[in-house]
Amino acid sequence: MKNVPADAANTVVTVVINGQTYTATVDSTAGTWTVSVPGSDLTADADKTIDAKVTFTDAAGNSSSVNDTQTYTIDTTAPDAPVINPVNGTDPITGTAEPGST
Repeated sequence: MKNVPADAANTVVTVVINGQTYTATVDSTAGTWTVSVPGSDLTADADKTIDAKVTFTDAAGNSSSVNDTQTYTIDTTAPDAPVINPVNGTDPITGTAEPGST
């Protein structure tokens, strides 16, 4: 996160996907946040858009918010199976595979 107000006593990040609101874990020192969203909610989201909202609140309870959206895609095609080349007992085992395939 950039441009966090100096007097922000509390920062809340919410993410809405497919109508479901998730509250993120915020690390104000590092300026980062993380949120876990079930894959089923991501695939069920018809518009494949993440709606994010960041709310800053000062010690007096005054708040301000910033909103943003981000579209995404989901790769549902399984990778090709790895191929292992035959060995004759003295050759090293070699093969090819798509990254992440098992």
